[in-house]
Amino acid sequence: ELARGEGTPLRDCYGSLALTMLTLFKSISGGIDWEGASDPLISVTPVLGLAFICYILFSMFCLLNVVTGIFVENASEFSARDQEIMMIEEALKRKAWVNDLKHIFDAADTDGSG
Repeated sequence: ELARGEGTPLRDCYGSLALTMLTLFKSISGGIDWEGASDPLISVTPVLGLAFICYILFSMFCLLNVVTGIFVENASEFSARDQEIMMIEEALKRKAWVNDLKHIFDAADTDGSG
């Protein structure tokens, strides 16, 4: 059995299902250049190179945009909650201020005439 790095580039990158998955993961995460992952496929047939390009397009532009959208949506929800909490706190402050004014006016009304 050949150790990794001693065979052909095709075998090194795509010699088993685990190596294929690792190569594809490295391709979208910056662990390997796209050229290093696509050239062995293109040497077999250009159709495999096209399939690799489609994989990269799907992974990088579609899937990662969905993940980004989820994060943005969650951030928007947290922002809306924060705004709601701030409005509730402001209403409580106003209520406390009105109560304080009422106590001041009640204390100032010594003869009870209102």
